[in-house]
Amino acid sequence: MTALAIKAAPVSMSAIDTSAPAQRFRRDRNGVAALEFALITPVMLLMVFAMICLGTYLIFFHEVEELSSSAARSSVAGLSEAERDSLAKAFVANAIANSAILNAADLTVSTTTSGSPAQDY
Repeated sequence: MTALAIKAAPVSMSAIDTSAPAQRFRRDRNGVAALEFALITPVMLLMVFAMICLGTYLIFFHEVEELSSSAARSSVAGLSEAERDSLAKAFVANAIANSAILNAADLTVSTTTSGSPAQDY
């Protein structure tokens, strides 16, 4: 019977990491910043776009509220209901023409007469 002898090249034990893969994974800090960026970026972008949408909504809401309030104030000068209606509609048409935010095609104007002022006070 013949014997085979296999010789391995000498290897330093300090060059081989003998720890378990999970321990190596926990100690490895490569790519941590990229991972944190990938986790946080969608949340931050969602918050930024939500703030932009909320701000836009509040601007439109305030603009329409101011427009209706000013149109009501301008219609007080009318003597009849038809004249008050035409004054309010003319004011809204003029204000929309000068507005950078509102579009005339997106608004409808309707007027109604409120109750007696004596009941409001």
